[in-house]
Amino acid sequence: MLTNIQALRAIAALMVLLYHAITHLVSMDDRYSFLLNFSKYGYIGVDIFFVISGYVISLTTTSKPRNLHSAIEFTKKRSARIYLGYWPFLLVMFLILINFDPSSERKYHLLTSLFLYTNRMNYLLPSAWSLTYELYFYLILLPVFFVPQKYLRPLMLSLFLIILYINVFGHFRFNGTRWFLTNPYLLEFFSGAIFYHYQSQLARKKYLWGIIPAAIAGFAIGAFHDYEQDIEKVLTFGVFSFGLFWIFMILEKEKLFLFGKIGRTLGDASYTIYLAHLPFLSLFYSLGIRDWLHLQHPLLILGVFILLIGAILFFSVQFYRFVEAPLYYRISHRRISD
Repeated sequence: MLTNIQALRAIAALMVLLYHAITHLVSMDDRYSFLLNFSKYGYIGVDIFFVISGYVISLTTTSKPRNLHSAIEFTKKRSARIYLGYWPFLLVMFLILINFDPSSERKYHLLTSLFLYTNRMNYLLPSAWSLTYELYFYLILLPVFFVPQKYLRPLMLSLFLIILYINVFGHFRFNGTRWFLTNPYLLEFFSGAIFYHYQSQLARKKYLWGIIPAAIAGFAIGAFHDYEQDIEKVLTFGVFSFGLFWIFMILEKEKLFLFGKIGRTLGDASYTIYLAHLPFLSLFYSLGIRDWLHLQHPLLILGVFILLIGAILFFSVQFYRFVEAPLYYRISHRRISD
Protein backbone atom coordinates (compact mmCIF):
# COMPACT_ATOMS: atom_id res chain seq x y z
CA MET A 1 0.00 0.00 0.00
CA LEU A 2 1.17 3.55 -0.74
CA THR A 3 2.88 5.19 2.22
CA ASN A 4 0.89 8.42 2.09
CA ILE A 5 -2.42 6.58 1.89
CA GLN A 6 -1.49 4.58 4.97
CA ALA A 7 -0.67 7.87 6.70
CA LEU A 8 -4.05 9.24 5.60
CA ARG A 9 -5.68 6.18 7.15
CA ALA A 10 -3.89 7.01 10.39
CA ILE A 11 -5.12 10.60 10.22
CA ALA A 12 -8.69 9.42 9.62
CA ALA A 13 -8.54 7.04 12.59
CA LEU A 14 -7.07 9.75 14.84
CA MET A 15 -9.82 12.15 13.77
CA VAL A 16 -12.50 9.67 14.87
CA LEU A 17 -10.60 8.88 18.07
CA LEU A 18 -10.33 12.54 19.08
CA TYR A 19 -13.94 13.17 18.06
CA HIS A 20 -15.02 10.75 20.79
CA ALA A 21 -12.22 11.37 23.29
CA ILE A 22 -12.21 15.16 23.56
CA THR A 23 -15.72 15.15 25.05
CA HIS A 24 -14.35 13.12 27.97
CA LEU A 25 -11.55 15.64 28.49
CA VAL A 26 -13.99 18.55 28.47
CA SER A 27 -16.25 16.70 30.93
CA MET A 28 -13.32 16.51 33.33
CA ASP A 29 -12.25 20.13 32.87
CA ASP A 30 -14.12 22.70 30.79
CA ARG A 31 -10.90 24.70 30.39
CA TYR A 32 -10.27 22.47 27.41
CA SER A 33 -13.64 23.19 25.78
CA PHE A 34 -11.88 25.14 23.02
CA LEU A 35 -10.59 21.78 21.74
CA LEU A 36 -14.14 20.86 20.77
CA ASN A 37 -13.84 23.33 17.90
CA PHE A 38 -11.02 21.19 16.48
CA SER A 39 -12.46 17.77 17.23
CA LYS A 40 -16.15 18.17 16.43
CA TYR A 41 -15.59 17.40 12.76
CA GLY A 42 -13.63 14.25 13.50
CA TYR A 43 -16.47 12.15 12.11
CA ILE A 44 -15.20 13.16 8.66
CA GLY A 45 -12.56 10.48 9.21
CA VAL A 46 -15.20 7.92 8.19
CA ASP A 47 -15.69 9.70 4.85
CA ILE A 48 -11.94 9.54 4.30
CA PHE A 49 -12.02 5.81 5.04
CA PHE A 50 -14.77 5.31 2.43
CA VAL A 51 -12.75 7.07 -0.28
CA ILE A 52 -9.65 5.04 0.57
CA SER A 53 -11.73 1.85 0.59
CA GLY A 54 -12.92 2.45 -2.96
CA TYR A 55 -9.36 2.93 -4.14
CA VAL A 56 -7.95 -0.07 -2.26
CA ILE A 57 -10.69 -2.45 -3.40
CA SER A 58 -10.15 -1.45 -7.02
CA LEU A 59 -6.41 -1.83 -6.55
CA THR A 60 -6.76 -5.37 -5.20
CA THR A 61 -9.47 -6.63 -7.56
CA THR A 62 -8.92 -5.11 -10.99
CA SER A 63 -6.05 -7.40 -11.96
CA LYS A 64 -7.76 -10.56 -10.68
CA PRO A 65 -9.12 -13.17 -13.12
CA ARG A 66 -12.73 -12.42 -14.06
CA ASN A 67 -14.44 -15.55 -12.74
CA LEU A 68 -16.42 -17.05 -9.87
CA HIS A 69 -13.31 -18.27 -8.05
CA SER A 70 -11.99 -14.71 -7.76
CA ALA A 71 -15.35 -13.49 -6.50
CA ILE A 72 -15.46 -16.17 -3.79
CA GLU A 73 -11.87 -15.53 -2.75
CA PHE A 74 -12.53 -11.79 -2.57
CA THR A 75 -15.64 -12.34 -0.42
CA LYS A 76 -13.77 -14.64 1.93
CA LYS A 77 -10.80 -12.34 2.42
CA ARG A 78 -12.75 -9.14 2.86
CA SER A 79 -15.29 -10.73 5.22
CA ALA A 80 -12.44 -12.12 7.32
CA ARG A 81 -10.79 -8.71 7.34
CA ILE A 82 -13.94 -7.05 8.65
CA TYR A 83 -15.28 -9.62 11.11
CA LEU A 84 -12.08 -11.00 12.63
CA GLY A 85 -10.92 -7.50 13.48
CA TYR A 86 -14.34 -6.43 14.71
CA TRP A 87 -15.61 -9.32 16.85
CA PRO A 88 -12.96 -9.11 19.64
CA PHE A 89 -13.88 -5.49 20.36
CA LEU A 90 -17.58 -6.23 20.08
CA LEU A 91 -17.10 -8.89 22.77
CA VAL A 92 -15.26 -6.40 24.99
CA MET A 93 -18.06 -3.87 24.61
CA PHE A 94 -20.63 -6.54 25.43
CA LEU A 95 -18.76 -7.48 28.61
CA ILE A 96 -18.51 -3.81 29.60
CA LEU A 97 -22.23 -3.39 29.04
CA ILE A 98 -23.40 -6.40 31.06
CA ASN A 99 -21.05 -5.53 33.92
CA PHE A 100 -21.62 -1.78 34.18
CA ASP A 101 -24.97 -1.07 32.57
CA PRO A 102 -26.97 -4.30 32.17
CA SER A 103 -30.34 -2.49 32.01
CA SER A 104 -29.34 -0.81 28.72
CA GLU A 105 -28.89 -4.13 26.91
CA ARG A 106 -32.43 -3.87 25.52
CA LYS A 107 -31.43 -0.78 23.52
CA TYR A 108 -29.10 -2.80 21.32
CA HIS A 109 -29.66 -5.42 18.66
CA LEU A 110 -27.15 -8.16 19.39
CA LEU A 111 -27.60 -10.10 16.13
CA THR A 112 -27.39 -6.91 14.13
CA SER A 113 -24.29 -5.92 16.04
CA LEU A 114 -22.76 -9.35 15.48
CA PHE A 115 -23.31 -9.67 11.73
CA LEU A 116 -23.66 -6.03 10.61
CA TYR A 117 -26.46 -6.87 8.19
CA THR A 118 -28.45 -3.64 8.48
CA ASN A 119 -27.73 0.07 8.72
CA ARG A 120 -29.29 0.58 12.13
CA MET A 121 -27.40 3.06 14.28
CA ASN A 122 -27.89 1.33 17.67
CA TYR A 123 -24.94 -1.02 17.43
CA LEU A 124 -23.34 -2.29 20.60
CA LEU A 125 -20.08 -0.86 19.26
CA PRO A 126 -21.35 2.43 17.79
CA SER A 127 -18.53 2.95 15.30
CA ALA A 128 -19.51 -0.33 13.60
CA TRP A 129 -22.22 1.43 11.58
CA SER A 130 -19.63 2.24 8.92
CA LEU A 131 -18.66 -1.42 8.60
CA THR A 132 -22.15 -2.20 7.30
CA TYR A 133 -21.48 0.17 4.43
CA GLU A 134 -18.08 -1.38 3.84
CA LEU A 135 -19.71 -4.80 3.52
CA TYR A 136 -22.23 -3.35 1.13
CA PHE A 137 -19.43 -1.86 -0.96
CA TYR A 138 -17.89 -5.31 -1.20
CA LEU A 139 -21.23 -6.86 -2.13
CA ILE A 140 -21.92 -4.55 -5.03
CA LEU A 141 -18.45 -5.24 -6.41
CA LEU A 142 -19.03 -8.98 -6.76
CA PRO A 143 -20.60 -8.68 -10.25
CA VAL A 144 -17.50 -6.75 -11.30
CA PHE A 145 -15.57 -10.02 -11.33
CA PHE A 146 -17.60 -11.01 -14.39
CA VAL A 147 -17.01 -7.71 -16.21
CA PRO A 148 -14.01 -7.52 -18.57
CA GLN A 149 -11.32 -5.15 -17.32
CA LYS A 150 -11.70 -2.82 -20.28
CA TYR A 151 -15.24 -1.98 -19.16
CA LEU A 152 -14.40 -1.24 -15.51
CA ARG A 153 -13.60 2.43 -16.05
CA PRO A 154 -16.90 3.33 -17.73
CA LEU A 155 -18.80 1.08 -15.32
CA MET A 156 -17.46 2.80 -12.20
CA LEU A 157 -18.04 6.23 -13.71
CA SER A 158 -21.58 5.30 -14.77
CA LEU A 159 -22.47 3.97 -11.33
CA PHE A 160 -21.11 7.13 -9.74
CA LEU A 161 -23.22 9.34 -12.00
CA ILE A 162 -26.36 7.26 -11.44
CA ILE A 163 -26.02 7.43 -7.66
CA LEU A 164 -25.29 11.16 -7.87
CA TYR A 165 -28.37 11.73 -10.01
CA ILE A 166 -30.62 9.77 -7.67
CA ASN A 167 -29.42 11.66 -4.61
CA VAL A 168 -29.30 15.18 -6.01
CA PHE A 169 -32.83 15.19 -7.46
CA GLY A 170 -35.25 14.93 -4.55
CA HIS A 171 -38.06 13.13 -6.35
CA PHE A 172 -35.71 10.17 -6.83
CA ARG A 173 -34.83 9.85 -3.17
CA PHE A 174 -35.78 6.60 -1.50
CA ASN A 175 -36.44 5.48 2.04
CA GLY A 176 -35.61 2.30 3.94
CA THR A 177 -33.81 -0.46 2.06
CA ARG A 178 -33.93 1.35 -1.27
CA TRP A 179 -32.21 4.35 0.31
CA PHE A 180 -29.50 2.06 1.66
CA LEU A 181 -28.94 0.62 -1.82
CA THR A 182 -28.55 4.09 -3.32
CA ASN A 183 -27.10 5.93 -0.32
CA PRO A 184 -24.81 8.94 -0.81
CA TYR A 185 -21.79 7.24 0.79
CA LEU A 186 -21.50 5.20 -2.39
CA LEU A 187 -20.29 8.38 -4.07
CA GLU A 188 -17.26 8.47 -1.77
CA PHE A 189 -16.55 4.82 -2.41
CA PHE A 190 -16.87 5.17 -6.19
CA SER A 191 -14.76 8.35 -6.20
CA GLY A 192 -11.87 6.32 -4.78
CA ALA A 193 -12.50 3.53 -7.29
CA ILE A 194 -12.62 5.98 -10.20
CA PHE A 195 -9.40 7.60 -9.02
CA TYR A 196 -7.66 4.24 -9.17
CA HIS A 197 -8.63 3.76 -12.82
CA TYR A 198 -7.56 7.30 -13.81
CA GLN A 199 -4.66 7.82 -11.41
CA SER A 200 -2.03 8.13 -14.12
CA GLN A 201 -3.88 11.18 -15.44
CA LEU A 202 -5.02 12.60 -12.09
CA ALA A 203 -1.99 12.21 -9.81
CA ARG A 204 -0.16 15.25 -11.16
CA LYS A 205 0.98 18.28 -9.21
CA LYS A 206 -0.58 20.73 -11.68
CA TYR A 207 -3.96 19.83 -10.22
CA LEU A 208 -3.02 20.93 -6.70
CA TRP A 209 -3.96 24.53 -7.51
CA GLY A 210 -7.55 23.45 -8.07
CA ILE A 211 -7.86 20.61 -5.57
CA ILE A 212 -6.68 22.53 -2.50
CA PRO A 213 -9.22 25.39 -2.76
CA ALA A 214 -11.99 22.92 -3.70
CA ALA A 215 -11.24 20.80 -0.61
CA ILE A 216 -11.13 23.88 1.62
CA ALA A 217 -14.42 25.12 0.14
CA GLY A 218 -16.05 21.74 0.70
CA PHE A 219 -15.01 21.73 4.36
CA ALA A 220 -15.98 25.37 4.90
CA ILE A 221 -19.48 24.93 3.44
CA GLY A 222 -20.05 21.71 5.37
CA ALA A 223 -18.85 23.31 8.61
CA PHE A 224 -20.93 26.45 8.08
CA HIS A 225 -24.11 24.41 7.65
CA ASP A 226 -23.10 21.67 10.13
CA TYR A 227 -23.88 18.90 7.67
CA GLU A 228 -23.67 15.50 9.36
CA GLN A 229 -25.49 13.16 6.99
CA ASP A 230 -27.11 12.57 3.60
CA ILE A 231 -26.11 14.02 0.24
CA GLU A 232 -25.29 17.44 1.72
CA LYS A 233 -22.55 15.90 3.85
CA VAL A 234 -21.11 13.95 0.93
CA LEU A 235 -21.11 16.98 -1.38
CA THR A 236 -19.20 19.04 1.19
CA PHE A 237 -17.20 16.94 3.63
CA GLY A 238 -17.07 14.13 1.08
CA VAL A 239 -15.52 16.53 -1.43
CA PHE A 240 -13.04 17.57 1.25
CA SER A 241 -12.20 13.91 1.97
CA PHE A 242 -11.69 13.09 -1.70
CA GLY A 243 -9.64 16.24 -2.16
CA LEU A 244 -7.41 15.30 0.78
CA PHE A 245 -6.97 11.81 -0.65
CA TRP A 246 -6.11 13.30 -4.06
CA ILE A 247 -3.55 15.65 -2.50
CA PHE A 248 -1.87 12.81 -0.61
CA MET A 249 -1.70 10.75 -3.80
CA ILE A 250 -0.09 13.60 -5.74
CA LEU A 251 2.45 14.21 -2.98
CA GLU A 252 3.61 10.61 -3.22
CA LYS A 253 3.31 9.99 -6.95
CA GLU A 254 5.16 13.21 -7.77
CA LYS A 255 7.70 12.58 -4.98
CA LEU A 256 6.87 15.90 -3.32
CA PHE A 257 6.43 14.55 0.21
CA LEU A 258 6.44 11.13 1.82
CA PHE A 259 5.25 10.41 5.35
CA GLY A 260 7.62 8.60 7.68
CA LYS A 261 7.49 5.34 9.56
CA ILE A 262 5.12 6.57 12.28
CA GLY A 263 2.47 7.43 9.69
CA ARG A 264 2.73 4.03 8.08
CA THR A 265 2.75 2.18 11.41
CA LEU A 266 -0.38 3.96 12.64
CA GLY A 267 -1.94 3.51 9.23
CA ASP A 268 -1.43 -0.24 9.43
CA ALA A 269 -3.17 -0.21 12.82
CA SER A 270 -5.90 2.25 11.79
CA TYR A 271 -8.67 -0.37 11.73
CA THR A 272 -7.79 -1.43 15.27
CA ILE A 273 -7.63 2.21 16.41
CA TYR A 274 -11.07 2.76 14.92
CA LEU A 275 -12.55 -0.24 16.74
CA ALA A 276 -10.58 -0.24 19.99
CA HIS A 277 -10.90 3.37 21.08
CA LEU A 278 -14.55 3.17 22.17
CA PRO A 279 -14.01 0.18 24.50
CA PHE A 280 -11.05 2.03 26.04
CA LEU A 281 -13.10 5.19 26.52
CA SER A 282 -16.05 3.21 27.87
CA LEU A 283 -13.85 1.56 30.49
CA PHE A 284 -12.30 4.92 31.33
CA TYR A 285 -15.79 6.19 32.14
CA SER A 286 -17.34 3.01 33.59
CA LEU A 287 -14.49 2.39 36.06
CA GLY A 288 -15.04 5.87 37.49
CA ILE A 289 -11.65 7.21 36.41
CA ARG A 290 -13.19 10.14 34.57
CA ASP A 291 -15.36 11.13 37.53
CA TRP A 292 -12.39 10.86 39.92
CA LEU A 293 -10.20 13.03 37.70
CA HIS A 294 -12.90 15.69 37.51
CA LEU A 295 -11.84 16.92 40.97
CA GLN A 296 -8.08 16.74 40.32
CA HIS A 297 -5.52 19.29 39.17
CA PRO A 298 -5.86 20.34 35.49
CA LEU A 299 -2.33 19.18 34.69
CA LEU A 300 -3.07 15.74 36.12
CA ILE A 301 -6.25 15.59 34.04
CA LEU A 302 -4.38 16.50 30.88
CA GLY A 303 -1.55 14.09 31.67
CA VAL A 304 -3.87 11.14 32.23
CA PHE A 305 -5.80 12.01 29.08
CA ILE A 306 -2.60 12.04 27.02
CA LEU A 307 -1.61 8.71 28.57
CA LEU A 308 -5.04 7.32 27.65
CA ILE A 309 -4.64 8.35 24.01
CA GLY A 310 -1.11 6.94 24.01
CA ALA A 311 -2.35 3.67 25.51
CA ILE A 312 -5.00 3.32 22.81
CA LEU A 313 -2.45 3.89 20.06
CA PHE A 314 0.16 1.60 21.63
CA PHE A 315 -2.36 -1.19 22.17
CA SER A 316 -3.67 -0.81 18.60
CA VAL A 317 -0.21 -1.06 17.07
CA GLN A 318 0.65 -4.14 19.14
CA PHE A 319 -2.70 -5.78 18.48
CA TYR A 320 -2.24 -5.26 14.75
CA ARG A 321 1.33 -6.56 14.84
CA PHE A 322 0.78 -9.68 16.92
CA VAL A 323 -2.88 -10.58 16.35
CA GLU A 324 -4.62 -8.91 13.43
CA ALA A 325 -1.87 -9.02 10.80
CA PRO A 326 -0.72 -12.64 11.45
CA LEU A 327 -4.29 -13.90 11.57
CA TYR A 328 -5.33 -12.16 8.39
CA TYR A 329 -2.13 -13.28 6.66
CA ARG A 330 -2.85 -16.92 7.47
CA ILE A 331 -6.39 -16.70 6.20
CA SER A 332 -5.56 -14.76 3.05
CA HIS A 333 -2.86 -17.25 2.07
CA ARG A 334 -4.97 -20.37 2.53
CA ARG A 335 -6.63 -21.92 -0.47
CA ILE A 336 -10.39 -21.65 -0.79
CA SER A 337 -10.66 -25.44 -0.78
CA ASP A 338 -8.99 -25.76 2.65
